[in-house]
Amino acid sequence: MNLGTWLALAIVFGALPATLWLSSVEAATSPDLRELLESRVRIQAPVLGPGWHEGLLNRQRREPPCYVILTFRPRPSSDSPLQPSVIVELRDVSRLDVYAGQISSVAQWAGRQSADLEETSLWRPIPPSVIDAHRDCSP
Repeated sequence: MNLGTWLALAIVFGALPATLWLSSVEAATSPDLRELLESRVRIQAPVLGPGWHEGLLNRQRREPPCYVILTFRPRPSSDSPLQPSVIVELRDVSRLDVYAGQISSVAQWAGRQSADLEETSLWRPIPPSVIDAHRDCSP
């Protein structure tokens, strides 16, 4: 497991402090994705197949920042253990939305395929220009 995965899991399980969940339109359109770190997001990415996929926005510890979305394996209940599934690099994402609904812990929604995933009024789109500004990340 690489450092990015360990950091993501540490955040999910509360070992590292989490930032506030931002639901304002200003945060969603900011050219700096750092304001949205650790936010619940939904993505469309060819590497994951069709449709929306839910995850947690994170970044690798390097400069310039390389953003990733941590997705989770499906779980039958919120009491089931969280297991990471795929870490998707931002360059592989075609659409990105940030959650603007009721705040809840990662354990409540991750891997649960909630009805919220398709409810468009609960999500704020990140403009393609913002995604494009952070898409290129040198290896």
